[in-house]
Amino acid sequence: MYLLFDTLKTAQLAEVEINKNKKYPIIGRNAKTGKLEPDKQQTVRWAESHQDKKGKWFIPKPGNEYMTSVKNFTKVTEIEVKADVNTR
Repeated sequence: MYLLFDTLKTAQLAEVEINKNKKYPIIGRNAKTGKLEPDKQQTVRWAESHQDKKGKWFIPKPGNEYMTSVKNFTKVTEIEVKADVNTR
């Protein structure tokens, strides 16, 4: 499932809200010891917005618990998005 937005700005505002709700950035951990390793890989954002052929913007939909304050979107299926994505 994806979230579809009319403008890049609304997609980016949704990204900001999702990132806050997911408490990003997430600091990397050593898989063996479980200790934090701040100088290692971090997850810094939920997703990057992409534009479809009709000029709409989309991002993957996170779990409902991360959707607090996310507005102005339409839910679409993966099949609908893949059929209508700009190739770069």
